[in-house]
Amino acid sequence: MLVLFLAPGAAGLHIVFGSHNIPHPAKAATGGEDAFFFDDAIGTFGIADGVGGSAKGGKVDPGEFSREVLQRCHMASHHLATSKSGGIDDALEMASDAPIALGGSTTMLLGQLEDGTNKLRLLNLGDSGAMVLRPSMREFGGPGGPKVLFPRCVLRSQYQEHGFNWPFAARASNFGSISGDFDKVTTDIKEGDVLI
Repeated sequence: MLVLFLAPGAAGLHIVFGSHNIPHPAKAATGGEDAFFFDDAIGTFGIADGVGGSAKGGKVDPGEFSREVLQRCHMASHHLATSKSGGIDDALEMASDAPIALGGSTTMLLGQLEDGTNKLRLLNLGDSGAMVLRPSMREFGGPGGPKVLFPRCVLRSQYQEHGFNWPFAARASNFGSISGDFDKVTTDIKEGDVLI
């Protein structure tokens, strides 16, 4: 799980990143099947949830595939942000230009707080997902009841599945054309919002 708090920065909103990855004990020796990155300097992040079913009897490491995909996305987003020549969509296109020789597959979520704006751009593939929570005052127990600061869901992505336990996923055979399969969502965010 990656939790992002949105706070005021020098030139607008800034994302405060925090995350933790605990692999399943049976997968700890390889680092697990999942991967993530976040880059405070450019407000981008990515999460890849390796698909365990692509392990093919232990001959393929979905975690290695997940890490390779996100390393490419991070390098591309950093290059584009430094040259001010594109956003997270362009980074995904750039990352998928070269073929991947690794086996495995992964679902993914990529995001970017657009520089100098309050726009959060999300790209989602498969059964990964995101939710934006906004602190709001709520009354409990009926009219006149106690008012409590409580999170309200203002955005929730939708799963992409072919069928039960069969999510859309990036794999070596479709990686070059995968960007068209991502759901693309842009939302306005506010100080204090939490992205999970």
